[in-house]
Amino acid sequence: MPFGSPRFKPPRSQRVDSTARQNARVSALLGILAVLLSACSPAPAQIRESSEVAESVFVSEAEAFAAAERAAERYLQVTTEIASEGGQDAMRMREVATAEHSDLLLGTYADFASNGVAMQGAPIWASMALQSYFESDGLAHVSIYACLDISETTLTNDAGEDVTPLDRSAKTPYSLQMVSTGTPPRLLVDEADRWPGTDFC
Repeated sequence: MPFGSPRFKPPRSQRVDSTARQNARVSALLGILAVLLSACSPAPAQIRESSEVAESVFVSEAEAFAAAERAAERYLQVTTEIASEGGQDAMRMREVATAEHSDLLLGTYADFASNGVAMQGAPIWASMALQSYFESDGLAHVSIYACLDISETTLTNDAGEDVTPLDRSAKTPYSLQMVSTGTPPRLLVDEADRWPGTDFC
């Protein structure tokens, strides 16, 4: 994807206050991009069964987790595409996340666009593990632990300068909650929260 020609980059120590403010804004999306983790000792998967007899969305816990892995990869792909394109066409999030969760991210992407910031490089999921899975009222609810590695990414402004926050974490543990939709069923990310417990990254 085009990022423009490289330009002279002043030493970080000479950056002006506006760059510091910009770093504060863009670090929010880095937190979002730092989305997932696999606990070294994940909590036992919780499975709840509905008292009503209904056709299952997934035939097994393993199938539900496999679907969650695919959903997480697609979520990361779309998130990366939007960030690398400077926050443009952020409504693409609706393809991989619920409307409510997508709307939470639009303001951050708007900051990318208004500040001319784009991401270079690609984050990866370092690990994923099942947290919980249950079905209710014909919907599957799957939560996973995940660890996102953004160490190979940088942020640049429209002048080609590196504005990557100096204090960002290379890896961050997250918990993703997903819900099924459609036929055939697929999972959409409904919540992406930083894991408050032990850092399993």
